[in-house]
Amino acid sequence: MDEKEFWKQEDDFTKVNQHYVPRFWQRRFADAQNAVYGRYGTSFDPDQNPKKRGQARKVGVADTMTSDCTYSLYNEYYQPYDVLENLLMVAEGKIAQTEGLILDPQTVVTPELRATFCWGIGLAVCRLPHVMKRAHRHRIDVAFALSRIGDMDRKEFEASLGELGQKISDEEYEALKARPRDGLLETAEGLSKLSPQDPTFPEQDALYGLHILTAIFNGMDIAILDSIGPLFFILGDTPMPDYDLAKGFTVPLSKAAAARLSPSASSPTFTRKQASQADVEAINQEQYNNSVKLVIGQDPTYLDLMKS
Repeated sequence: MDEKEFWKQEDDFTKVNQHYVPRFWQRRFADAQNAVYGRYGTSFDPDQNPKKRGQARKVGVADTMTSDCTYSLYNEYYQPYDVLENLLMVAEGKIAQTEGLILDPQTVVTPELRATFCWGIGLAVCRLPHVMKRAHRHRIDVAFALSRIGDMDRKEFEASLGELGQKISDEEYEALKARPRDGLLETAEGLSKLSPQDPTFPEQDALYGLHILTAIFNGMDIAILDSIGPLFFILGDTPMPDYDLAKGFTVPLSKAAAARLSPSASSPTFTRKQASQADVEAINQEQYNNSVKLVIGQDPTYLDLMKS
């Protein structure tokens, strides 16, 4: 698809406030009456009553875990479009269906279903607003690191790139070495001055990392932890940690189930087991600690008892 056809997909800009944690995911944490309760951090609570700020209360998932223009893309005239937001809405339908199958204990998990599940978890990670902003900063850091190629030997240069998670081939090294240092520095400085909404290098480019995350997650052991009885999971607005994911993490999928991904010693496995009370408490505490603004769940009293 060429650029002209891409922009033709959506001529309007109507979706200003956009979910970074989809509504279908949040709804899975409702109580038996389909009510969802949320607890905001005091400084982020929109409640105008100071005495109620930071206290759990009933919330509507249409308004939670959203931000303005998170996935709006801009053309060369900085006109916003809903193209990416619309594509994400289609993806959410696929992810909701896939996770519905994963949550069903009767489902036979095929390699294809497993891969699609990992793809959905990967998308959930790289679409988070602060992850996209970090990726934008990271691109600038890499550009400045490349501009310093003339200031150090090959070993030192590769070490500096390694700290940023980058590698360089012999061919790339020689090509970079042949470029004028001033030109490399000018490129880096130019990138640093671009808006995160620049149409050439937008922060939403972080989503290009999806195939890498999918491959990493699909190579890990996956265990579905089922919560039985009075135990239940909560969900924060940063469902997965944003660092060291290959070392393992756990993400709640619903109030009754969470997925634990761990490094695999051999062939990646897919299992189910009952979550212990200690499992649920530890996962919920991590959700609370990692949240930026909000955690949600089915019990406001439980949410109010959470402490860092």
